[in-house]
Amino acid sequence: MKIKIILKTCGAILSTLFIQHASAQSIVDVGVGASNMDQYSTNLAYRHQINDNFRVGFEIQYGSPKYRFVEAKPLEKGYAWSLSLPLSFKIAEQDRIRLDGFFRPGFRFQGIIDPDNNGVEDSLLNSRAVLFEAGLLVNVKLTEKLNLSSGVLLPTAFEISPTSLFEYMGTPNFTGGLSYLASPKTIVFIKGITGPAFGASGDTYKYIWSAQAGVRFALGKNPTTKSLLLEPSF
Repeated sequence: MKIKIILKTCGAILSTLFIQHASAQSIVDVGVGASNMDQYSTNLAYRHQINDNFRVGFEIQYGSPKYRFVEAKPLEKGYAWSLSLPLSFKIAEQDRIRLDGFFRPGFRFQGIIDPDNNGVEDSLLNSRAVLFEAGLLVNVKLTEKLNLSSGVLLPTAFEISPTSLFEYMGTPNFTGGLSYLASPKTIVFIKGITGPAFGASGDTYKYIWSAQAGVRFALGKNPTTKSLLLEPSF
């Protein structure tokens, strides 16, 4: 029920933004992926290119847990979704190479089904966490239609309920991806993140990886080379 309400809310927001910014450069990403945390994940994101230097938006992601933690204890069956607000800004640009700064605050909800491990799905242990990413992204315009992205991120997740602890924090992760202008209004992309992780005195993740593929739709104006710029997802 919560997921349906969230998706309906996001749909209403997207509709409003489309109406208000029909003449501006805005993009919507729809993606699917997998990671060492989730068997699969789905992603919906909206981004608005304020000008050549700034891009802001929101992103919602839902995952089917494979290896996540609550109170530093692993869970394999439950739910996980997050809501975040990505922001990127240009630091420098020369010829076909662009360097951007990237920030993403967010909030994550997840839970364990059958936390007492009695084989009966009669209870649920919920967890809440604050998320934050900061990093540097390099985008290289290989052609007018093809863009290569790479960068370094410092991701942090701090669980605030049912206990307080750093689930993982500040270890460098590496990101990369490709985006291609497939039609005047459509961009296809692949992207991923990988790197070490540390948290809860070594009781949670040791390594993180994720991969995602998706389609980007342009709202309003036709895509420009700025529309090909990729940002990482949680």
